[in-house]
Amino acid sequence: MADSFGTIRPPWWGQRRRRPTGFLDDPDHTTTGTPGRWPVLAGRAVLYGALAVVLAAGLKTIVFGSASRPVAVRPVPAVSGPGQRFPAVAAEAFAAEFTRAYLTWPDGGVDAYRRAVAAYLPPGGDALGGWNGTGHQTVAAVIPAGVVATSDRDGTVTVAAALNGGGWIHLAVPVTVQGSGLVVAGTPAIVPGPPAPQPLAAPAAVPSDDGAADEARPTLARVFAAYGSGDDQTLTYLAAPGVHLAGLAGAVSLVALDGLSVDAAPGDSRIGHATVRWALAGAPGSTLTQTYRVDLVRRDGRWYVAGIDADRLRGPGMTGPAGATPSAATPETTAPAPPPTTPSSSPPSTAASSPPPPAPPAGS
Repeated sequence: MADSFGTIRPPWWGQRRRRPTGFLDDPDHTTTGTPGRWPVLAGRAVLYGALAVVLAAGLKTIVFGSASRPVAVRPVPAVSGPGQRFPAVAAEAFAAEFTRAYLTWPDGGVDAYRRAVAAYLPPGGDALGGWNGTGHQTVAAVIPAGVVATSDRDGTVTVAAALNGGGWIHLAVPVTVQGSGLVVAGTPAIVPGPPAPQPLAAPAAVPSDDGAADEARPTLARVFAAYGSGDDQTLTYLAAPGVHLAGLAGAVSLVALDGLSVDAAPGDSRIGHATVRWALAGAPGSTLTQTYRVDLVRRDGRWYVAGIDADRLRGPGMTGPAGATPSAATPETTAPAPPPTTPSSSPPSTAASSPPPPAPPAGS
């Protein structure tokens, strides 16, 4: 077949044509005739069908909403009682929330109170819970105080509640598992709090090592000053090898090391008891006296601190062996000045009364 210029061209069914690049097309792919378009059309049909399904599902969710599956309560061991699969932890949280709603009485808000309490009750439960609708009361804090499980579904949670202006009360809340959740299974009751604490017996007396206490006192005064201010450089320098002491980041500052005793024991590891007086950063003029257990390690004639923790049976109003209290023989040790930043000399040799460790070198 020839055109007007005499050029011979093949018929249209034999021409190789480049299809325009489009969606799902390979720009380098050419076809002869039309049969090669069927795979492309089939791919488009599958893709468009998938998009239609996704759009339909989204439209259904928008119009009818999504059906959420209930979340089951994971059973955990109960605190006490024969039912060892009662969800004690979940019941404590549930009872604490209910206690806050149950004991909060708004002024003239009976309807709001009913709605708040009804959320924790089974259908038909008494939403007033015994309140006559008169008076006003708010809750400052709620703390779960114990769980007694009677079966794998039933238990009673005791909640301590601090009432604004009314002190603490304890509320026993009967709780039961219903379906995948929890409900209040009866009328709560105010019950007595835990029994009054009994006096603790003092531990066996341990003789003190006054010489070790005198040696360690200057070091511990520096340690507690750095402990309160959060001076990591000094704490690292005075800590035993391999020990990291975290400070209090300036929450308190040392007023005085009022007392120190060190338990007598063989070897270079000792237990000290330090009575410390703090000034609180947020309460100008106020001081707080506390007693700490200090783990001490002696190396090369010096005492280093291996740990600081709360002490037992010591401090104001407490008695115990080797009590750490100030006396004429052990005068008050006030907080020392910040250590100098000049490098120190090598450690001195061991002596009967070792001096405190030198100040940490600058930049160490």
